[in-house]
Amino acid sequence: FYLYELSRQVEWHEHALVGRYAALSYSNALGALNKANRVVAQNSRDEAAILAAKREAEFSLAIASAVAADMQKLVNMDRQSMERWLILLTTKLHTMAGAIGADDVRDQELMTQVDLLTAAAQHNKDGQPAGRPTAQKAESELVAEAEKGAVKEVDKNTDKGTANQAATEEINQRVAELEQSLEAKVKALTEQLQAIQAANQRAEAQAEPAAEPEL
Repeated sequence: FYLYELSRQVEWHEHALVGRYAALSYSNALGALNKANRVVAQNSRDEAAILAAKREAEFSLAIASAVAADMQKLVNMDRQSMERWLILLTTKLHTMAGAIGADDVRDQELMTQVDLLTAAAQHNKDGQPAGRPTAQKAESELVAEAEKGAVKEVDKNTDKGTANQAATEEINQRVAELEQSLEAKVKALTEQLQAIQAANQRAEAQAEPAAEPEL
């Protein structure tokens, strides 16, 4: 009863875009559905556990659908369109870098950029510098903005030490939120990069001329 409609959706997607363009992601979604079915079988009266497993399966299917949509676009891209798409990704990563006070890493390959920004977000969370000295201006602006917002919320009659503590807590919260957002985007970008690599391999294989028969 709980998973009937979702099971039908998963079965339909197997023959639609997801099954055709994102087989790995579809397999993950199918695994999540099977896990949900096991939860139902083992905890038929635990509605909370069943609904949680159902939400996980639905989210896995949504991820697979998003990957399939990107894969379909990539398969139909020529080299110039794919380059523009990669430039767009790099630009968005650069925007994220500014938001967390990280360095400009556009001179690195895409996966290296993702790794560096992930490390910068972790450094921010741990209270360490986000990147090389050239990133300090953006980091200072982020800290100043967070301190300003936190101080406004502190009662005017509190002492300076209390205000500083509230500002620090606000900074930590903002950094944690930025890190969560970055991690989600990193995951999506990693999947898209894998799709790009697969599409490039197929394109190169199709472009190789057939060997001429020997006389």
